[in-house]
This record gives sequence, C-alpha cells and structure tokens, in this order.
Amino acid sequence: MHTTEKLSILRGPAAPAWESRLHSVTVAELLQLRSTSTREVVFLDAQGAPTRMTWGSVARRSFHYAQLLRARGVEPGDRVVLMLPTCPEYLYTFFGIIAAGAIPVPVYPPLNLKRLRQFLDTLVGVFDDCGASTIVFWKDVKPILGEALGRASTVRNAIAIETLEQAPETSIADPAVLTPDDTALLQYTSGSTGAPKGVELTHRNLLHNVQNVEILLDVDSERDCCVSWLPLYHDMGLIGSLLGSLYTDIRLVLMAPQTFLMRPRLWLQAITEYGGTISVAPNFAFSLCAMRISDKALAGIDLSSLRTVLCGAEPIRYDTYQAFLERFGPYGFRENVFLPVYGLAESTVGSTIPPLRRRPTVLWLDREALEIHHHADLVAPDTPQAVAAFGLGRPFSESAAKIVDPETGAALAEGQVGEIRLRGPSVMKGYYRNPEATAEVLSGGWLRTGDLGFIRDGHLFVTGRSKDVIIRNGRNYYPQDIEGVVEADPEVRTGCVIAFGYVSEQTQTEQICVLAETRVTEAEALDTLRTRLREELGSELGLVPDRIELVPPHTLLKTSSGKLRRKPTRDSYLTGELVAHDDSLLDQVKLLTSSKLHWARRRIDDLRGRGA
Repeated sequence: MHTTEKLSILRGPAAPAWESRLHSVTVAELLQLRSTSTREVVFLDAQGAPTRMTWGSVARRSFHYAQLLRARGVEPGDRVVLMLPTCPEYLYTFFGIIAAGAIPVPVYPPLNLKRLRQFLDTLVGVFDDCGASTIVFWKDVKPILGEALGRASTVRNAIAIETLEQAPETSIADPAVLTPDDTALLQYTSGSTGAPKGVELTHRNLLHNVQNVEILLDVDSERDCCVSWLPLYHDMGLIGSLLGSLYTDIRLVLMAPQTFLMRPRLWLQAITEYGGTISVAPNFAFSLCAMRISDKALAGIDLSSLRTVLCGAEPIRYDTYQAFLERFGPYGFRENVFLPVYGLAESTVGSTIPPLRRRPTVLWLDREALEIHHHADLVAPDTPQAVAAFGLGRPFSESAAKIVDPETGAALAEGQVGEIRLRGPSVMKGYYRNPEATAEVLSGGWLRTGDLGFIRDGHLFVTGRSKDVIIRNGRNYYPQDIEGVVEADPEVRTGCVIAFGYVSEQTQTEQICVLAETRVTEAEALDTLRTRLREELGSELGLVPDRIELVPPHTLLKTSSGKLRRKPTRDSYLTGELVAHDDSLLDQVKLLTSSKLHWARRRIDDLRGRGA
C-alpha cells in the first residue's frame, strides 16, 4: 500500500537531454539564432488576406527596433508597456524590447468605450505597479491615453509605433547581455478573481515552458504549422503560440482575436489553407464555432491536417467537446486531436499536458460525493447527477503537482479533492515588487494555484476555484456546474453566465445568485426563461438559486482574454452597478448606456483639444 504522500503527488519526467536539441539560455540569444531562418510567419487581416515574412526577417527587424528604442531613451532594465493590436510591429517591438535589455509589459488595447474609465484606471495601475518608463502604442489611441499618461508618474516616453516604422534603417543592434535568471517579461494577470498583479517571468521560466511543449507535442520544424487567433497580450497567445513557434522554428499563422470573434470560420479556413497542425483555444471558442458557423459556410473546410488542438485557460465542458466533435468530425476533426491542458500565468502558461494521439481521458463522477464529501467517486456516464471531468495530464520536466488541504496544507490521498499546488522551473519568480502577495502564493518552492482538483490514474483533474466554491447546507457547489446548465439554454448567450454566492444581510445565510446574458428582451419571454432555468437547475443539480437575474448582452465583466471576471461582477451586482432586464428599466438601461458613450466621446474630444 502506498503512502498518502506518494498518492497525492504527480511528478513530471527528469530533465531531458537538451544536448541534441536547440538550447538557448535567453530569448535574445534565441532571436539571434533565428536571424537566418526562412520559416514563414503569416499575418491574416479581417478578410483573411495574408502578409508574409520569415522568422529571419522578424529577428532582424526586431534588432533594428532595439536600436531605435535605445535611441529614444529606453535603457536596460526599463519596463516598457506594449499596447498594440495583432500586427507585425507587435513582434518587432516585443522582441526589440528584450534585445535592448528592457522588460516588455504587454497590456490589452482599449476594446470597449463603455468601459473606458475602467480601462484607464487599470492602465494607470499597471504604470504605477511596474514603474514603467515607456509605452509603445499606435497613434489612433493617443487621444484616449492622454489622461492615463497625465496620471502616470514614471512614464517619460510615449512612442507611437508609426514613428518607429518611419525611422530610417540603422545598424543592427547587438542583443543585450542577459542571463537565464534575468526578468524577461511582466505578464499582468487577467484579474478574473481579483486585482491584476505583475507576474515576473525569467528567461529560464519561458524557455523551460516552450522546451517542454516542443517535446510533449513532438514538434517538427519541417512538418508543423501553428494557427492562432489568441491575443498577443495574453500568455497563451504570446508565450504558447508566438514564442513557442519561434523556439521550434515552425510556420506561424496569426490573426487578430477580433477577426475570430466576428468571423470564427476564418480560424478553420486558415487551418485548411495553411495545413495547420497545431492550434490552441479556450472552451468558448469551440462552442462558438459549433453554434455560429452555418453548414453552408463549412463548404471547403478540411481539418484533417490537425495533429493537436490544445484547450485550456477556462473550465473545459464535455458538452462543448462533444458538440464540436459531432459538428466538425465530418470535416476531418478527430477526437484524438483534442488535448485538454492545464496552466496559469504564475506558472508561465502551461503546467500539464496529456499524452498525444489518444482520446481525451474523461471520468464520470458522482456529483454528491464531489460536493459533499470532496471525493472523486466514479459512476457510469448515464447515472443521474453524473458530472464529467477531463484528465489534464502530467506536469512538465523537473516539475510536480500535489493536492493538499487548502487550510492546513496537508497532502491528500488520490481521488480526494483539494487545492492544486505546483513546483518546477516554470513557476514564476514572484509578483513584481509585491513581496506580500508573493509570500501568499509561494512557499517552500510550491505555488498555491487557488484551483481545486484531484489526482487519479496519472492525471491531474481540475474541479474549480477555491475562492469561487459556494457552500450551502454543508454542500459544495461549483459555479461552472451551475453556469453550464444555464448556458445550455438556447436563449442564453454562450459564455455569458456567472454564478456566485453571497451572504444575505437579512438572514446572514449563504445565498446563490445567477447572472445570465440573454438573447430575449420581452418581459413575458424573460419570465418564461427564468422559470425554465429554475426547473432545469432543480432537475440537473437539485438546486434552486435564490436569484436568477437576466441581463442584457455585454453586461458581465470579462478579462482582456474573454474570461469571465466572477468576483468583480459579483461586487458590481451587489453594489447595484449592474442592471437586470426589466421592462420598467429598459429606458434606464438605454439612458445609462448612451450617457456612458456620450461621456467617452466628450472625454476623447477634450483630450484632443489639449493636444494629447
């Protein structure tokens, strides 16, 4: 009989023999090695038209940008905020900052004028938190940035990317002298569960992560092509797709996330046209494709070139996987291509990956045992109250994952649900200039992820976030289970449901609230939908929420990468900032929306008037 400690820890393999593979100690040196590569990099515009270059030209242009940035006052160690859309200049600037010895700080561009105030406050917070000296942006957003730059005490350079593009060619800069343990990147967390913090990643962190992905995905530079629409200001797009493709010297096809959201077919079309073998996407993308792409639009689509499509960054739903497989199986998508993975920004991006070329490992669990006894008991798939969980594989090399009691830190046995903790070379250096926050999550080399899960049969399984679990009558309810039932209703918008618990001021007991964006607005239809959702939740989960609030589209708060911000949305709702659908309130909603847009336009005009 094994000990509890042994059962509760999942270890990755020993360090591979890198001597037979490319092994760079810094990203700057990797860029230098790629300066002669002829492998293609393709940018697709909103219509799918390509702009082509090579990794060699990207590297050379990046060194040119490094020289220009140095000439504009960027010094080694400076933090440089990068706010650009998906474009070739993003690559030149990101790698140019590193080659100049500075530290890139990617942030998302303003996406929604209705939340301009929130965007500006977040941006100023990033400036102040990291002590940024410089921001690189595109000129169209300069009027919006005026106020933020006026409030930032450390920013001395505001560089429009167009001025770098127009600068004459100079001598190619030699890359800065860096070490593996120097800070390579500040990746601000998405803030889905709280205030964003700067994750400090070293060159060692980044290269350990992409090296492992290369081996675990069996990447071949001659054969493989990565197709990605993920935002370059998010770790999955920046590290997983961009840096991973540079490291492995494979063909990379990029499009903007807005392009995918408006025309999801273009993702599949790019895979078809360029022979994509590798791609990455969160759960909602698979659901969006299955629901939004018409049969007529699928003419000519061929997904048979795909070797693997990684799915991560948010809870992975079995019904989404099934819907995608059924819809796109006739177009060459195979079930052994779907690869559920686990990771987080504090562990660079990826943490566990299952074996390739196998059907996903799915366990069907007894919901009651999971919620009451915190144990993963297996049941038949057709058992009432059965819930599916995807196996997410093993940790990377020289790494480990363990399950512990969140309160005591004691190791738990296999199959017992607890907090996931990680250790290994991909784990961050810490939160930048924030020792208190770092000490809360890093202890003895182990990272407290805040995620709940269990280990079984050599796989890590995730069940939810510890902060999000709703405890009612001694039973644990996972928000994603509630959200999944509600989201399955055709009148509810996909990926736009948040469930949370709160303590009632009147009764001092835990209450459950569900917020759902709907496609219907009429009072009668909303009443019918609310009644139907109560019945469905009662039938599926044995749960009737205290409140079901149906809200207009684009009401719920999301991160820059599209993940729901559960805690900020909960706080906004409880303080009365979010307004539900109601005939008597429709005029107020319209008035509120129009006034926000009017404020945004007036503010932009004011900034222009001041010459910002």
